[in-house]
Amino acid sequence: MKFKYKFKLIVKRTRKVKRKTIGSISGFMPIRMLIKNRRAINAVISNLILIAAVIVVGFVALGYARSTSISYQEQYGQTVSSDINQLKEKLVFEYVSYNATGYGPTNGSVTVYFMNAGSINDITIKSSKISNSSWSTTFSCIGQTNFLNATKTSAFDIGEEGYFTQPLNTTLVSGMSYTVTILTGRDSTFVYNFAS
Repeated sequence: MKFKYKFKLIVKRTRKVKRKTIGSISGFMPIRMLIKNRRAINAVISNLILIAAVIVVGFVALGYARSTSISYQEQYGQTVSSDINQLKEKLVFEYVSYNATGYGPTNGSVTVYFMNAGSINDITIKSSKISNSSWSTTFSCIGQTNFLNATKTSAFDIGEEGYFTQPLNTTLVSGMSYTVTILTGRDSTFVYNFAS
């Protein structure tokens, strides 16, 4: 009998604990409503989908911004490198001579002697200009650029000397001051004054 009584007591306590546990879970209002209300589950799922979409769009925007910034960085690096190379260019005029006797059917010619005194190789000449206070002529396609003491024909390296002869369409006045301007392939400008 003692055993029977203990068994009933254990069963009773177990039921009591079970009721309290179930009652406390079912008494928790949001969970009970979530289980009963399917609309609430749909709202949670739609919110999760929206959050995932925002995260995906954020990563796409971050990737685009990163690729754009890398592109700008490369362009900036090329521009800075180009500007540094332009600053390293230096042409030194040795002298300019004017030949008034003619250069073919023209009114004379000017020969410009110069040297690459900068710290960069491959200087090319894009155009030249001869002018004074009242007159100017530009040669966008200058005559052949020749190298002194060299057999190459393209660009001037450090320390190399060269010259070009340019025919004129007008006669230079003796004793007047003129200016020779050379534009290089990297858009550096070098100016020299001479008297004819």
